[in-house]
Amino acid sequence: MRGKRPELRLALRGRITDHHRLMLAELMEEIDFVERKIQRLEAEIATKADVEALARIATIPGIDLITAWTMLAELGSDMSVFASLTCGQLGRLCPATMRAAGKRLSNRTRKGNVAARALCQAAWAATRKKNSYIAAFFYRKAGKHGIRKAIVAMPNRLLIIAFCILRDRSEYHEPGDN
Repeated sequence: MRGKRPELRLALRGRITDHHRLMLAELMEEIDFVERKIQRLEAEIATKADVEALARIATIPGIDLITAWTMLAELGSDMSVFASLTCGQLGRLCPATMRAAGKRLSNRTRKGNVAARALCQAAWAATRKKNSYIAAFFYRKAGKHGIRKAIVAMPNRLLIIAFCILRDRSEYHEPGDN
């Protein structure tokens, strides 16, 4: 790269014409419009959401405000409607398995709904938290079954934890903490 510095300077300087400036200004206006729209919608969601439930769910490692909004939208904040449901009976994510005539054709996971994708992203974030039960759970599963199966098991665990937190109206505590 040292021998190509003059060429690199020319490439970075570029040739921006009035047409390019006009198009860049138009794109910047679109970005500003979308950002203002996102801020308005987030403010509207914040006014209608159950703040206490959001705060309790956000105590789970890997779950931020937007993921908590998504989980509350899917589960609701009142768990009394699931009176007979236990944590282990909660709906689960599972990898897709395509079989025909007793042969496994594919087990590739296809695009899921928004809540499932948000939980998967939260699961990846939770694996990065040090000294966490959830991260330890991931590495235990990954050691036994591989990373892909472990990351599908993680959203299930996060969902069960969120359900129990909403049902018991408590906050997340690491297992073993007093």
